[in-house]
Amino acid sequence: VPMLLLHGVAGDHKLWSGIGSGLARAGYRVLAPDLPGHGANPRDAARPEALANGLSERLADTFDGPLHIVAHSLGAVPAVALAEAGHACSLTLIAPAGLGLRIDGAFVRGLAAARSAGETAHLLQRMTEAPLPLSQNALSAIADTLSQGRLTALADALVGAAGQTVSLRAALSRLAGTLPVRIVAPHRD
Repeated sequence: VPMLLLHGVAGDHKLWSGIGSGLARAGYRVLAPDLPGHGANPRDAARPEALANGLSERLADTFDGPLHIVAHSLGAVPAVALAEAGHACSLTLIAPAGLGLRIDGAFVRGLAAARSAGETAHLLQRMTEAPLPLSQNALSAIADTLSQGRLTALADALVGAAGQTVSLRAALSRLAGTLPVRIVAPHRD
């Protein structure tokens, strides 16, 4: 069964390069697209729901039948939408958005507004206790992409006055009755 790998906010398909390569070597067919507003995807996403735009069609053109969907962070939003549309035989969410009101709004809005490699490094460092494993060139490339401002409207739509605007709990409850649903949450999330 093929696998769909969906990145989180401010990421792109490259986030999955090591894992995708390993899965491909193990014999899996893997698709890791750039979500709207991210990477080379020409579509923008002003709202979290728009992150699923175009994915159903792409899956129908690429695969016959359901697949394993693995998503990180905000990638959970399109992952759940695809699963509800019948594209999933399993769903694995890593540190998913949409499970509670709390959200690190400063991080999300900071990434959307980042304009330099230094800002980007400080923000990304919040995701790990280990030293950030990115070169200065990689940080500069990420900052160049973020400086285009494509994520500003999405960040504003995701972070409301009281907290996170997305809730996936009801959908995950429904899906858990029809397919395997796994949630992997870091100890501090």
